[in-house]
Amino acid sequence: MKNITIETTRVTMKSPVGMIDTSDILNAINNRETLEYLSEVPFDYTEDNAISFLTFLTKTEESEMMLQLGIFEKENNEFIGMMSLESINYNSKSCEIGYWFAKKYTGKGIALEAARNIVEFAFDSLKLNTINAYVIKEHIKSISLLERLGFIQKELLINNEENKGVLVDRYLYVISKKR
Repeated sequence: MKNITIETTRVTMKSPVGMIDTSDILNAINNRETLEYLSEVPFDYTEDNAISFLTFLTKTEESEMMLQLGIFEKENNEFIGMMSLESINYNSKSCEIGYWFAKKYTGKGIALEAARNIVEFAFDSLKLNTINAYVIKEHIKSISLLERLGFIQKELLINNEENKGVLVDRYLYVISKKR
């Protein structure tokens, strides 16, 4: 999806295509705590990984089934992470939310602020009714964020995904639009 911008008090979320380069990605993501729960991202995140990610962002920008937004701090326009709506299904009116933030921006309420706004966007602008989130069982900060947003834990999926070569359990969390 192109030309989507979501403003919050402290951040602007918009397409990062043409706004960030490999060094921006490496600076934001290259922290063991940030990478720990990102299943598709290796601990030894390299410039080649960042180039692949930029290519992915460019390819998905035209998709109506995915929204990838870079998160930029308003004060200095620093790239601080990503927020996404994926597997958007307009027939079932559902999608999946995903996110990651640079370590130095965690624990400040910015993730809650950004996520609250993208959830509102999904419900109000995209007219979706349900948002799913999958979170590794041990990822306490992400679980806390989802619960503060009003997501409800629905199911524990055993050995559901491989993360850094190990099968992990994930929770399925769901939030539905209030009627």
